[in-house]
Amino acid sequence: MAAVDAVLPRLGALGARTYQGSGSRFQNGDVLIARISPSLENGKAALVDGLPAGEVGFGSTELTVLCPRLTTPEFLYYLLKWEGVRALLIARLVGTSGRLRVPAAAWAEVLVAVPGLPEQARIARILARVDGAIAAAQALEAQLREVRSALAHELFAPTHPQRRGDELFSLGGGYSPSAVQVDPCGDTLFLKVEDLAHPENRWGVRTASLRFRAKEHPSIRTFAPGHLVFPKRGGAIAKNRVRVLLRDAAVDPNLMVLAPGPLLDPHYFAELLQHRGLSSFAYDAGIPQINHHHLYPVRFAVPPRELQRALGHALTTFDQRLELEQSWQEALLELRSVLMTALFTGQLRASVIEALPLRE
Repeated sequence: MAAVDAVLPRLGALGARTYQGSGSRFQNGDVLIARISPSLENGKAALVDGLPAGEVGFGSTELTVLCPRLTTPEFLYYLLKWEGVRALLIARLVGTSGRLRVPAAAWAEVLVAVPGLPEQARIARILARVDGAIAAAQALEAQLREVRSALAHELFAPTHPQRRGDELFSLGGGYSPSAVQVDPCGDTLFLKVEDLAHPENRWGVRTASLRFRAKEHPSIRTFAPGHLVFPKRGGAIAKNRVRVLLRDAAVDPNLMVLAPGPLLDPHYFAELLQHRGLSSFAYDAGIPQINHHHLYPVRFAVPPRELQRALGHALTTFDQRLELEQSWQEALLELRSVLMTALFTGQLRASVIEALPLRE
């Protein structure tokens, strides 16, 4: 099952081993689809076209093997990827919770309109072009991640001088939300753990669900831009979110604030903490916690500040590009879904799309 992709028609690497007498038998031209939950819901399906001539393959018994008769293999593959068909199969899952399967009899109950072979070929070509764009985006994302990993290795290399945490930063805490009078027009953010997940705060904290007026709360300590904020207790630590403040803010007691000293670039150190993982600093006595005494004794790599700034900026740039590539892939998947529905229901003819002057 691991060799069957949930997005594209390709099969993963196939190994050769002695046949033990069980498994789903398939050959080139067959189409595979998962018959077990949740692999079926996740879209696991594949077009078999990479076996040596005359060879057969065997796979998991949790795969259904379909041999096309009235359709081309490519058209059948995309028909099975279409949510309109998969919904019919999902509705017929039977078995115990967690082990639901599509029974063989269910296939006789799935009725679909099948166009002629020329139209099938046109539909498959259109959807294959979208899949080609998805594959290219996936390949670019993989390359970006590889380069980012190399940059991170250089940035956090143990060859750089090491300093204790208490030589590099100071730590602070927060207050209960009841300590402030919330004002939607306030000039200061009041951060809670969930604010770190806000999309606008991905590259630095600029918004929060609560605000207040700092001058009306002189006893509440606020932190200036450049401080780091991260969860200090509970399951939120595992989310590994470390953010740099871009606006003045106070925080609630579930957050810790780190004030970088002159040897640290804030964005570099945020990347370093995430690279090492907040969980690696936590003490788990039933509820994970990070306290001052967990961080102050830890030794951290401290390259020259200019190098910190340059490589930290490079990592952020890579992350932003990776996010853009992921958004592009999501858009392509949505386009493919819309095209499938339009083409398989007859709302749109493939010849109309092929006639459009589309760019690759």
